[in-house]
Amino acid sequence: MMNYMVPSELVHWTMLLETGVEQCSREGYHVCAQMRILFFLLTPLIALLSVSCSSEPPIVIVNPEQARLVRSALAFRHDSSRMDDLSIPTPREHAEFVAQPYYPLTYREWKNAELMGQATADNTSLLIERGKQRGKLFVNGKVAMDFPVSTGRASHRTPLGDFRITEKRRRHISNIYHVSMPCFMRLTDGGIGLHVGEVYRSPVSHGCIRLTRTACEPIFRLARVGTKVCIVE
Repeated sequence: MMNYMVPSELVHWTMLLETGVEQCSREGYHVCAQMRILFFLLTPLIALLSVSCSSEPPIVIVNPEQARLVRSALAFRHDSSRMDDLSIPTPREHAEFVAQPYYPLTYREWKNAELMGQATADNTSLLIERGKQRGKLFVNGKVAMDFPVSTGRASHRTPLGDFRITEKRRRHISNIYHVSMPCFMRLTDGGIGLHVGEVYRSPVSHGCIRLTRTACEPIFRLARVGTKVCIVE
């Protein structure tokens, strides 16, 4: 594995800030997109200030988690084009939307109104991409919706494979975690499904696939028991 030579302060502040954000998420506080953007902006700034006042030598990072955090901080410091400027309209064509620099991190939802108007329970299917933390609704084989999701964290990974919706419940309470899961669409006997929930640009759930309400509700209306759902890396 590649080693990374970085200032110790960058490691310290990056891990400290992200730990705080994730702790808020776990405790049920809403961590909005702006807060996460602020985290990425503050991390390199504080690190640089710390480095300028410190004589400590760089350290070698061999921990994969530390390396991931450092890469994130450095990427955002040097690539401001990936920040999502919401004053810019969402492109009408899906290929153009995916090609935008902000796409890997955006919370935006893309919809094709014409295809959505043609959608029925018989011509729709879903694709969930764990790596991108995005979902797509297909109508007659064409992308009609592209939306952010949150899948299972490292300790509760959402399973990969081809599934079918086996149950739909508009009001569902988890008998494991005892929390509300609106618009629940079951995929496995073990309780994995799609439902309305807090969505971040990272996998944070206990295995289910969380969608925003604006994405989940139209899908819930269209889907039926038997609708195909493909989960890929």
